[in-house]
Amino acid sequence: MIGQNPHLHPKKLWSALPDGDQIRIIARSSDADEAEFVAAEITHKQLVDKCRPRDFAVLFRGNHQARARWNWRCVR
Repeated sequence: MIGQNPHLHPKKLWSALPDGDQIRIIARSSDADEAEFVAAEITHKQLVDKCRPRDFAVLFRGNHQARARWNWRCVR
């Protein structure tokens, strides 16, 4: 997905780490619903699978999405 926009500088997502879980794409009904879902998934993995914060990556299409979707979660 990162390399599909012809109007931006070329980018390639890579990691020196071994393969991990497959990327999931999940549609949600609103920004707040999406942020709540992702936060719940991360919390679940931390509690059940003993994952650490550094084990997660959340990708956004643009910086404005990070501000709009996550600021409300940090205040709670």
